Amino acid sequence: MKLMKSRLGTGVAATVIVVAAVAGHPARAQSGGDLTARQLQGQTLYNRICATCHGRKGDGNGPAAKRLDPTPRDFTSGLFKFSSTTGGVQPLDGDLIRTISEGIPGTWMPAWKYHLDPDEIAAVVSYIKRFSDVFGEEMYEEDILLRSPERPSDYAATSESAAAGRLHYVTNKCAECHGERGRGDGPAAGTHEDSWGHRIMPTNLRSGVFRGGVREQDVYRALTTGLGGTPMPAYGEILSEQERWELVDYLLSLRSSKKWRSYLRSSPTWENSSQQGRSSARPKGD
Repeated sequence: MKLMKSRLGTGVAATVIVVAAVAGHPARAQSGGDLTARQLQGQTLYNRICATCHGRKGDGNGPAAKRLDPTPRDFTSGLFKFSSTTGGVQPLDGDLIRTISEGIPGTWMPAWKYHLDPDEIAAVVSYIKRFSDVFGEEMYEEDILLRSPERPSDYAATSESAAAGRLHYVTNKCAECHGERGRGDGPAAGTHEDSWGHRIMPTNLRSGVFRGGVREQDVYRALTTGLGGTPMPAYGEILSEQERWELVDYLLSLRSSKKWRSYLRSSPTWENSSQQGRSSARPKGD
């Protein structure tokens, strides 16, 4: 089944108050002569609530841009951070909708689901896709790594799975960036730039704030597909499905013990066992 294929970025790029969107031909996106009714609706919404940060041209140079940290995403590169597709392939509409709806924790990008209805969000997506020609290129079914990143019932979230995840963390050299204890202070921290030329720091995993989303399936997605435009690699072809879920459990175990117990209990695969509330994978210290 042919879908549409891109050679540029992966992920849904959005860093500030707007749709985590896209890039490419601002003149094309701004002209309204060939826009559909939905795209015209999206253009109106974008100009009203998104352009202040991301700019009417989608170049990240809106009036508020200089006062924001992190800076608004420049969509004209055609790169996207948060995606369900393999590297080098455009995100799905659902990826864009998810990012706009849920926002990006730890940034100025809000969750627009509290301000826009689903039809309005879909209209914004239809408009921002016009900023780039990547959505006109071919993509194939095999390029979609994740349709629904839900945990299989036989991969339970337990302290044992988190302990196994700790081994994956070590063997895959995650500590080089994120640090031995996950504080974002590894030896390589501060040495990287993203594809837009901005210096970036590894996530402090102990904060529990993940920009791609804080749910277990969001963390799993980021591990599987990586973060487009950043040094964060995709582990979809490096670790097995079970190993990635184990790594998810370890990363989430780095939060406070109270949050970890709450996470275990809320997991659909939680095993009501004597292991509840005890994580052998948790590093000592705060």
